[in-house]
Amino acid sequence: MDETAEGRVGRIWPAVLVVAALGSLPYLSLIAANVGEGLDLAFVLWWWAITVAAGLAVVALVAWRSRGAARWIGAVLGVALFLFFNYPAVVDVRDRVGAPLTGLQWWLLVAAVIIALAIPLLRREKAQLFLAIWAPALLLLPLVQLLSAAPTAAAEETIVRESADAAFEPHPNVYWFVLDGLAGPPFLRQVGVETDGFVGSLEERGFHVQEQARSNYPFTHLAVASALDMEYLYDGVEEPGAGPFFERLQGDNRTVATLRANGYGYVHAYPGLWTGSRCAGLEDVCIGDHGPLSDTEWALATQTPLIELIVDEEASASIARSNDPVEVTRAVLDRAPPSPYFAFIHLINPHPPYYRDAACGLRDVAPVFAAWGEGPGYRDAVTCLFDRLDATVRRILEVDADPVIIITGDHGPRLGFSTETSGRVLLDGEMFFSAFSAIRLPEACRDLDVPDDLTFVNTFAIVLGCLTGSEPHLLPDRLFPIVRDY
Repeated sequence: MDETAEGRVGRIWPAVLVVAALGSLPYLSLIAANVGEGLDLAFVLWWWAITVAAGLAVVALVAWRSRGAARWIGAVLGVALFLFFNYPAVVDVRDRVGAPLTGLQWWLLVAAVIIALAIPLLRREKAQLFLAIWAPALLLLPLVQLLSAAPTAAAEETIVRESADAAFEPHPNVYWFVLDGLAGPPFLRQVGVETDGFVGSLEERGFHVQEQARSNYPFTHLAVASALDMEYLYDGVEEPGAGPFFERLQGDNRTVATLRANGYGYVHAYPGLWTGSRCAGLEDVCIGDHGPLSDTEWALATQTPLIELIVDEEASASIARSNDPVEVTRAVLDRAPPSPYFAFIHLINPHPPYYRDAACGLRDVAPVFAAWGEGPGYRDAVTCLFDRLDATVRRILEVDADPVIIITGDHGPRLGFSTETSGRVLLDGEMFFSAFSAIRLPEACRDLDVPDDLTFVNTFAIVLGCLTGSEPHLLPDRLFPIVRDY
């Protein structure tokens, strides 16, 4: 007697379990690895639902015709999903054996061989049952990681800056360029960057370049948030979750509030690839949504072969343009509200991937954000960036009579670190805290004393001291080494 459709479906539980588990694993792992990091959870859950639903639909369709075929096809489909979402691990094997193939070619070869071997093996019921137990067990590690993760609270603020909320007459526009990973002149010279030309050009235009400036933290979310709040927001050693600090980067901070209370508009420009500093609706003008992918989309795509298809020359050019200070400043000047306004301009440059060479030509590079290299790529990226920043400053001064312009690096580079770095690393050396800093104040404030060893947290105390005509109240300089797990 023929088996009913209900019976066919009811007895394919191993296939259902394998597809559901291995279709869920990459998304659960991504969520667990990014607790408190501002992950776009709706996007991740949407693609999780699509992946699992599509896999189960295939199993159900096959089961409608043949329960036996559905069990082994579901098992093979689970193996294919596992290979698809472990693209970096497969390519890492290629690098270790030195195979002369592209990442995509190697992955296709490995996937074809493994699936060809898996098909006859997974036709056996014992193999299907083993996989049905093994696949859900893989979910335990990210589940434990997710359940044990606790958001790290920021340190309590212990110093109140009384002058920060002082009233003043709105005067100059304020432009703040935050360059991701731009070190100070002493360290840049160590890696071969010629700094004299750019520094001299800035000084001719009224900038004070702080030769010994440093960041207070070796990470963007900590350094920029503390600078905008003009307070030390974290005093621990373990790297905290970034989420509590993203709100500061997105406009909910003391600097923006103080300037707004004194009649300033707010322009917010972010690099798009990293949504930690995305627009949050608090700004008058948003310059963003650059590049082909958000950081959440990027994090997911880089786990799959799709990254080889998404990131091509056109996409690389888009990313490079969206992080070009000349292009972004043009958009700011075209769309800015009536003066006075504060323009916060965060650019990924010179953080990898290094899409520009020293002459600002487009390079064909892998979209790896951790690929700091040993120095040459970083050196060339900074050389190009200096040329573009010089043109940016000239353009602003052509149309803006006497503005405040601040050019800072949020932290130093990670030269020598790569995706192969592993273990717990204490980021406490000169390289991590070295940060470029150059401040142009209006003519009326040129005699204001700006310390040559200014640290990031005191940047806007200097600016507000100028605007209020008062002596800046600077916090004691503190550097906070942070441990990161690589």
